[in-house]
Amino acid sequence: MNRTRRLTRRQLIALDGLAAAAYVLLFLPGATLRADVPSWLGAALMVAVGAGVALRRVYAVPAFTVATAASAAAWAAGVLNDPFLAAAYCLYPVAVAARRTVVSTAVMAVLAGLVLVGSAVGGTPPSGIGPGFGNVVLGVGLLAASWTAGRMVRERRADAARSATELAGRAVAEERLRIARELHDVVAHSMSLIAVKAGTANHVMAMRPEEAQDALRIIETTSRSALAEMRQLLGVLRAGPDPQASAPPGPAPPGPAPPGPAPPGPAPLGPAPSETTGALPAVAEPDPPGAAGLGVPGLGVPGLGVPGLGVPGLGGSWAAVFGLRPADLVPQPGMAGLPALAERAEQAGVPVELEVRGVDRLPEGVALSVYRIVQEALTNVVRHAAPASCRVAVVGDRDEVRVEVVDDGPGQRVLPATGRTGHGLIGMRERVLMYGGEFHAGPRVQGGFGVSARIPCEP
Repeated sequence: MNRTRRLTRRQLIALDGLAAAAYVLLFLPGATLRADVPSWLGAALMVAVGAGVALRRVYAVPAFTVATAASAAAWAAGVLNDPFLAAAYCLYPVAVAARRTVVSTAVMAVLAGLVLVGSAVGGTPPSGIGPGFGNVVLGVGLLAASWTAGRMVRERRADAARSATELAGRAVAEERLRIARELHDVVAHSMSLIAVKAGTANHVMAMRPEEAQDALRIIETTSRSALAEMRQLLGVLRAGPDPQASAPPGPAPPGPAPPGPAPPGPAPLGPAPSETTGALPAVAEPDPPGAAGLGVPGLGVPGLGVPGLGVPGLGGSWAAVFGLRPADLVPQPGMAGLPALAERAEQAGVPVELEVRGVDRLPEGVALSVYRIVQEALTNVVRHAAPASCRVAVVGDRDEVRVEVVDDGPGQRVLPATGRTGHGLIGMRERVLMYGGEFHAGPRVQGGFGVSARIPCEP
């Protein structure tokens, strides 16, 4: 479907210049042929009117004032028969751009001046209504029509801006809720691990004190991580929507997709969202050696599929003792899922060069954010730049992790968020800002599109 291409501001200014030239060429001969008016004066007045017409989009109020005053003077001198055409033409951008009080004052001043000039030229009612006063009545109609059209356009633009702000705020709020749900799953997984380890330590304290100490060390590190993630969770829930800070560059971000079938196009990379939490489940990965069930290595509880602690008799009822569900014991996706994302992108026609280093000890919440950023960025590449090639770099340092996803496809693109989990660039930015990091996305100077993020993390 062909979309109408709107003219740029520079092109519109050029059209105003052409209109000004046509106006001057049309009325200049008559302005310079009157015997009772110096030709230079008529030409100067016409040039002044044309200058106002040409600059009406650049300097709206001054251009309107100059064009109207020059038209009135030319009319009073008898070198111009219609002083209202240029005034009405220049009034439209004033009505669109200026405040209501400025527009009202300007219109009233111009009308009063033109009525006085028209009365002087064509007769003062009721003693005699000449053709000059009739032109004033017609000119008032032209000015009123121009003013009304400009105010209607201004109101329509204001309504569109308010709607875009509301949609952007709604998108930010929904994305923050989704992030909060995922962080809740991260904290739930950590607390589940703490509960299992605490129970294990209690059972083996007397027989195997070294295993109990190992369990307590895991509890200490896991609880610290869970506390940090809980702070991030509270920060997400307390933060109010800020569309201006969260909206991506370019067109206003769309709101949530309306009910109905999703638009055609490649599906998002990664598995579908969970119906219970709204978060994307982890990428399926093989269990570590000796683990065969819930994917939580080192628990050492028979019946859970992770041998090692050797607590007899509990079997599969161990999770029931602590009221845990299998979903509580399965972590969210992280660094181990990045190769699977790259493989899915390659299957969709986007060759991916993946570099991951220095990310072995990332906090679980940070790892989840990195995974989601890479997932969303690759999805955008597949949707908007395929079959371009892509490079993904995730590099961890002592106190931060840097993410970069660049492609060699078209740099200018629109990244819609409808029909997908998350809200595209809004979601990526929210995840980074949640940790006090930096996020950039946009066309690259050397070509293509790039997404980069820096996320601080505790060592």
